[in-house]
Amino acid sequence: MEDVQMGMSVAVTKDALNFQATMASAVINGSLDKGQEMQQNMARIDGLAAEGIGSKLNVEA
Repeated sequence: MEDVQMGMSVAVTKDALNFQATMASAVINGSLDKGQEMQQNMARIDGLAAEGIGSKLNVEA
């Protein structure tokens, strides 16, 4: 039974590594535009979150 579980975890780890490798090569191969787009969205979300926190603090103060 342990052998089977061991095999499973190795397979899962291998899949995870393959996924990471695929993601890395995708970024390297020129989906950098997509990365920038995602960063812009993140920055926008961070900005909205910061504004939300700021307005809450102002209300409490």
